[in-house]
Amino acid sequence: MYYGLLGLASKKGTSYGTLTTAWIAATGETDLTILGALNTLESDLTTYGLTSKMKALYPMVGGTAAKHKFNFMDAQDTDAAYRLVFNGGWTHSSTGALPNGTNAFADTKLNASTVLASFNSNHISYYSRTQNLTDSANMGGGSGSAYLTLERSTQWNGNTFLNFAIDPTTSLFINTRTANNVQKLYRNGSQLGSTNTTTITTSANAALYLGARNIGGGNQYSVRECALASIGDGLNDTEASNFYTAVQTFQTTLGRQVGVPIVSDSDAQAFLNAAVITDTTQATAVNNLVIGLKADSLWTKMAAIYPMVGGTATAHSYNLKNTAANQITWSGGLTHSSTGVLPNGVNGLGDLNYILATSVSTLTPQNNHISFYSRTDNSSGYDIYGTAATNQLGIIAKYTPNGKAYYIVDGTYSPNVANANGNGFYLGAANSSSTTKLFRNGSSIVTGSTTQTSFGGSTGNIKLFTGDGTYGSKECAFASVGTGLSDTDAANFYTRVQTYQTALSRNV
Repeated sequence: MYYGLLGLASKKGTSYGTLTTAWIAATGETDLTILGALNTLESDLTTYGLTSKMKALYPMVGGTAAKHKFNFMDAQDTDAAYRLVFNGGWTHSSTGALPNGTNAFADTKLNASTVLASFNSNHISYYSRTQNLTDSANMGGGSGSAYLTLERSTQWNGNTFLNFAIDPTTSLFINTRTANNVQKLYRNGSQLGSTNTTTITTSANAALYLGARNIGGGNQYSVRECALASIGDGLNDTEASNFYTAVQTFQTTLGRQVGVPIVSDSDAQAFLNAAVITDTTQATAVNNLVIGLKADSLWTKMAAIYPMVGGTATAHSYNLKNTAANQITWSGGLTHSSTGVLPNGVNGLGDLNYILATSVSTLTPQNNHISFYSRTDNSSGYDIYGTAATNQLGIIAKYTPNGKAYYIVDGTYSPNVANANGNGFYLGAANSSSTTKLFRNGSSIVTGSTTQTSFGGSTGNIKLFTGDGTYGSKECAFASVGTGLSDTDAANFYTRVQTYQTALSRNV
């Protein structure tokens, strides 16, 4: 059995790790997406120090029983290599292997009593793509009083168990023991439960099954599609979390993940986790947005960013820059959808919980920016606005009744200009000088000035869709607040935001 990244092999001009290369030779797979996903999985297992802990890992890729059967850790077609033997009714596809819940099981040929050197160090995992509350076993086996199973309600590991109903029943589940008094169950890398146990002397003396529990033959047949399974040594909290990250990255690459995709940028990932963004197109758009803002040195100038993605009030409320701060509180008449947030123009608003005078110490009338991406071409009230003493900060893309666009940065509502377009990306910016500018789609449309040096000490919050007693009715697809931006920054910011909107097919 191979444990470690010993070398690289080349296929069609692409280098693959040793495990991936062996799996290619066994299956004849040529799909580059699958091969790339497997190669990254191999690399991640090595990086996280998990390769040596895997006795068997079944990635369930290739869409057929002939490819799903192979153990990625040792891709030989033998019982000794723990390749699967499928029995009963299975449906094999690009998303995994689905048992029929009646007579389907896959024999791993791996007996825990002989393969797992110490039964006080073991794990089994199962990536389920099916939400079903049937009390069935995803995998397991045992004899006498010792079992090792992953089920919906009772997770046996030796002669002790964690007994509670799992819901939802999708994504990666891990049942593991790292000592005779430590048994834990994880979902998506997070612990669901644990129990203290006594010393175990009897191992589960039976080959482990996928899709059923092997106790005197298959029983408790599963009805949950398997997209990956593994058997091996015990995993601690960090290892369980890292294993989930590696597996979810693998599933994301294949476009079959359940739950939040894994992306490359940690700040984007934090937002996706908080907002529970499960759509890969949306996740990729957010990830690319953050990467772009960082590349253009704009990320550090942002105090709050609202990408308005996810289609729900909760998802739309999160601040991409810091999910623990300035979460929007919605009230009144609002419609949340995949294109953004549409207020009713009467009482709908979003409170950014951002105190203009105190939230960012460097935010002043001469060093600030505020933005609003409008998808609606109309004349209405305020689009984003906050007050501080006698000063204000806000944007009106197109105002009723005079049809002007405003960057409100002091008490004179200047600069302002007649504007024929109520939609587009509006950005008001002051860049450490007395000059203030209002941009539409990255180009300056009016320049003004201010002599104010402070927003004062008022506790007024910045809000969407309301200000000075009036309400706006333009759909918002993006908003931000932060420190000053130059003309180049403004142009780059528009490019990044417009690329983001285009990726979501909602650009104007």
